[in-house]
Amino acid sequence: MCGIAGALLSETRLNSEEFVRRLERMSHLLHHRGPDGNGVWENGRVGFAHTRLAIIDLSENGKQPMHCGTERGLSITYNGEVYNHGEIRARLEAKGHRFVSHCDTEVVLRGYAEWGQGVLAHLRGMFAFAIWDDREKHLFLARDRMGQKPLYYSFSNGTLLFASEVKALLSWPNVVRSPDYASLHDFLTFGYTVGEGTGFQGVHRLPAGCFLQVGTDMTSQIRQYWAPPYPSEIASQTGHVSELVWCEEFLGRFDTAVKYRQIADLEVGAFLSGGVDSSAVCARMIPQGDRPLSTFSVGFDHDGYDETDSARAVATHLGTDHHSFVMDDSLLNMLARVVWHYDVPYADSSALVSYGLSQKISQKVKVAVSGDGADELLLGYTRYEKLTDMIDGHAPEDTTLNRRRMSFYPERSPSLFDAYIYLMEKFRERHKVAAYEHRLLPQLRHSISERYASLFQAGLVPEIAAAYFDQRTYLTDDILVKMDIAGMANGLEVRSPFMDHHLVEWLSMLPQGVRRLNGESKGLLKAAISPFLPKGITSRPKMGFRVPVTHWLAKEIYEPTRDILLSKKSQERGLFRSAFIRDMLQAHYDGVEDHGTRLWALLTLELWFRTFIDGDGSSPIAEPFSLSGRNV
Repeated sequence: MCGIAGALLSETRLNSEEFVRRLERMSHLLHHRGPDGNGVWENGRVGFAHTRLAIIDLSENGKQPMHCGTERGLSITYNGEVYNHGEIRARLEAKGHRFVSHCDTEVVLRGYAEWGQGVLAHLRGMFAFAIWDDREKHLFLARDRMGQKPLYYSFSNGTLLFASEVKALLSWPNVVRSPDYASLHDFLTFGYTVGEGTGFQGVHRLPAGCFLQVGTDMTSQIRQYWAPPYPSEIASQTGHVSELVWCEEFLGRFDTAVKYRQIADLEVGAFLSGGVDSSAVCARMIPQGDRPLSTFSVGFDHDGYDETDSARAVATHLGTDHHSFVMDDSLLNMLARVVWHYDVPYADSSALVSYGLSQKISQKVKVAVSGDGADELLLGYTRYEKLTDMIDGHAPEDTTLNRRRMSFYPERSPSLFDAYIYLMEKFRERHKVAAYEHRLLPQLRHSISERYASLFQAGLVPEIAAAYFDQRTYLTDDILVKMDIAGMANGLEVRSPFMDHHLVEWLSMLPQGVRRLNGESKGLLKAAISPFLPKGITSRPKMGFRVPVTHWLAKEIYEPTRDILLSKKSQERGLFRSAFIRDMLQAHYDGVEDHGTRLWALLTLELWFRTFIDGDGSSPIAEPFSLSGRNV
């Protein structure tokens, strides 16, 4: 697992010393992703930078950038884990390839030498990489199917730049740092940027399951090589198969995914929240492991934010070497640092506790397995059930499906997607109409529903349609971003068996009744895993990594947040009306309405502006808060 960056030049040429200096600067900004080593390479036209977190083949043979001694002149900078690299290696050796290392990087490189872009079909894992093909004179960039590993790129002044994190792109001379207001509009809706959007004009995220090929004349093409399969809703699939058979089938596939994610040349630990997802992962890791499993949980010293007792119960039942941490308000003291690490506008407040926990875990292990992805694949979110209730007319009045509440576009009847956006959005249309200043007002011309309706498949039952949308957006652009950055900021690789694409393909084709066995969310998972866990664990309500944002913004950080959001610097951006922000702050403080998630989005957005638009993004700005606490 690593940090990668590089540049492809067209007309502009750099002398070798200057090219290396720029690549080293990019590498320096990614050092946290790979503290075990770094390297740069350039040939006058193309250059790669790499920082290494050594997991497979810890020797110098795994050093990057790596080159392949064939007539094609191939070079690679690679970030990821291809878990089936041993199987691919055997196939390549049978074709005459000879390897000098035992790492998966060389397998990917020689696989490209053999199959070209077809190598992607062979890879089982998470990855983002760049390969320079000197014979064909093109750069090949690719990202894994689910989007676990990030890859950003920008065309700037006749140069293609790419990197694992945006801050490395911004270090290149003369790269313009300007906000992309359409992307910010998405951010205010969802709390994260969607798809290719990054919040920066001209900086793009390569979509999951896609590759980008660029020639020296800067001609480029993006192609999608994989997408989550279109869900099936064939009733006969449930009619002649017993619950036991479904559970056995699931466990067989899940165990394979778990086994792959324990491949490493050092100890592999696991997140253990006490919920069913991470508990299932730990329960199936232990029989396949060759050493005691280290598990890690975190709680918060506020009522309703601590499930460490449940995690301990699971750890005791499974016999793991368990480590439990309790965070407190002093976690806020690293907010500016977290904003810097995330690069793009990002308002998922659980990133704070994920970052704090990853920091603790990295002192014990370099690799930890998580339960990310189960909710989207197995219908685990309560909002899926709420959506069905809205359609059936059984929901509370403030969420019933009607035109007035769903949309500010009266010429269009509200759709199922409008209803789901209503459940997801942070800022509703009425908030945006009241809040937006001149920079953002043009974004109201088209609704969010119109922009992303193509990802919400018609003809499916509401829960399946919502989960499929989440797989393409929320999972890739929020959940996986959160864990990649929180982990890699601390030199920790995070793996998730639920993201195994073979498992994803199988689960995606299961109808609602199988995923919700016995009428329960994640019913298939619960039925399959309950024999291995303490009684009551599978019936616990979902909690997740939460932080008390609503409390903080009404108490400890109310005044400094008010000062930041109503500052002259903030108001001069032309984004929001000061009267709206003032009223929202007061209503939240008085307990009239909970604006916690909206205020947190505005706060993190302003800190993002100060870090990357006002500043050069080379380091975090000064921390806005200073709260005492033990934070152990």
